[in-house]
Amino acid sequence: MTETQLQLTGLRILVLSGYVALTIILTFPLIVHLSDAVAGHDTLYTAWLLAWGAHQFRESPAHIFDTNIYYPDKNTLAYGEHLLGFLPFTIPLFLFIQNSLLVHNVLLLFMMAATAWTAYFLSENLPVQHWQAGSPV
Repeated sequence: MTETQLQLTGLRILVLSGYVALTIILTFPLIVHLSDAVAGHDTLYTAWLLAWGAHQFRESPAHIFDTNIYYPDKNTLAYGEHLLGFLPFTIPLFLFIQNSLLVHNVLLLFMMAATAWTAYFLSENLPVQHWQAGSPV
């Protein structure tokens, strides 16, 4: 890697660290209560959706839409948001962590920082000045 590439990589790591710190600060009580905090109205439902997707993907992927709500109806997961796009993130977390609120809150913090970081990458590649992209340079 050239010196310029190393500087750019260092800057990107610095920006990511800043976004992680900002995420923790803006959601402060959440970081100390990751395993039991309910932040918002839909947290329990979303945590259940994530847990259901990870559970059913392992147990019976063909019946992933047949949830245990509104029994005996079929395909009840299709009645609302299914969050199956998060399975690549939640399945590894559920292998090690059996707490759906903890998985939800970790995913929430990760997604907030990752969204800000990808917005920085986008603005870095647009024809604007670095200071407009949130960079200290």
